Amino acid sequence: MALPPSGLVREDVELVHIETKHLTLVIKGKPYHGQYKGLQQYHKLDFHESMEFFVKGEDIFEVKIFDIDQQRLVEWSAGHRPIFFENGIYQIIVFPKNDSELTFYHEHPSLRRAVDRVNIGSQYVLMGNLHFQNEVGLSTFEIRTGDKVLLEVTIEIFPTKLNYKEDYQKLLQEVSDEIYNLAFHFIKKTYQRAKAKLDGTPSRSEFFRLMEAHFHDFLQAIRQIERQPHHQLATTHVKARGDQLGRLDAKGRNYLRKRPQLFCEVHNGIRIQHRSLMPIFGLKAKKELTYDTLENRFVKWMMVRLIDKLRDLFEKVQSKNKRYEVEADPDLLAKIMNMICALEAKTNNAFWRTIGKLDRSIMSLVLQMAPGYRDAYQIFLIVTRGLALQGKLYQMSVKDVATLYEYWTFLKLGQLLGKKYKLVSQDIIQVNRSGLFVNLEKTAPQSGYTNIRTRAKKLF
Repeated sequence: MALPPSGLVREDVELVHIETKHLTLVIKGKPYHGQYKGLQQYHKLDFHESMEFFVKGEDIFEVKIFDIDQQRLVEWSAGHRPIFFENGIYQIIVFPKNDSELTFYHEHPSLRRAVDRVNIGSQYVLMGNLHFQNEVGLSTFEIRTGDKVLLEVTIEIFPTKLNYKEDYQKLLQEVSDEIYNLAFHFIKKTYQRAKAKLDGTPSRSEFFRLMEAHFHDFLQAIRQIERQPHHQLATTHVKARGDQLGRLDAKGRNYLRKRPQLFCEVHNGIRIQHRSLMPIFGLKAKKELTYDTLENRFVKWMMVRLIDKLRDLFEKVQSKNKRYEVEADPDLLAKIMNMICALEAKTNNAFWRTIGKLDRSIMSLVLQMAPGYRDAYQIFLIVTRGLALQGKLYQMSVKDVATLYEYWTFLKLGQLLGKKYKLVSQDIIQVNRSGLFVNLEKTAPQSGYTNIRTRAKKLF
């Protein structure tokens, strides 16, 4: 297809057009990034990377995306060249097709506030700009009516100065190899896919992502346990009249041996040394079904432990931290509080109130094999471990490209110096793990990070 003259090429075009029974969604913007002079130059590049794009929802009629080669909207299929880039501004417009009240949702509060209702006469549209500042990766937003999700769209944001599939992923890997989970952020506009690790202590941001992914399954496992709880027969001893005592166990016999005063002479008693004796009372063994087992105590301990970790997360999110660009988002706080309330409701119900506290370590096949117990135990192990990038299951936000490049420059310099010189003391690289995610300590005395950070900015 022949390209139009460069002067006639429009900079802003329709990048995405989605038609459903309930709405029409349009995303407009530049289909190339700023380092190119225009669409023609980007079109001529031998560009091998392809972007990810996902749409799911109710009654979707048509999904079209801008094709760089054909320079028009075409039906979506795998293999399209990237059209969304960092530091780009993309206008989103949503036209409702009925009287339902539509809302825009993104987990990052600034993007959520960026798209709002605009009244046009007796009708309205949702309109706003999505701006991704030095943030690359996948970004998912939803169009809702009430609590119902009508449409979910995932786009992929590409970097402008790095090869995304190779250089950027290698940058993430090298930073994470030097200091585990240093690349992770809490909630950003984009995310990378991750997988669970077999070891490691998760930061609060990792714990939140893991709990968010597995919380519903954990509650399902608890409900399964409540329907079919592990139980055992417990022997208790109660006082009973002598004529009600049957066959005594060791404890009942020892009780009477130590208390000869309890025996009295009767006509039809027990013959003991030519005397007919009967105890006035004694201890009678009684078998009772009990749910207060070590396995159930362990499950209750898991719920209490998760409540404590969620409360700690809630307090950290609630205390707004401008230094690390984390704001106290009411939607996020409500999500965490709902988890806390759901677990507390479980621990306070009639069944779990009868379960005591765990006072010893436990190794049991019930936890490894029984329905409900196995699932709850496995989920608890997952959420108390870390995450590793390059997985498929979890959505983990990472720090912006500029910050990652600064960290990589600083850590790489230390690595190169370590190959030629002997380390006298480790007082340059200091890690701060007290917040929602791991950071290099920038205010540490005698730290060279600040100077290198300034130089890295100039280089970048």
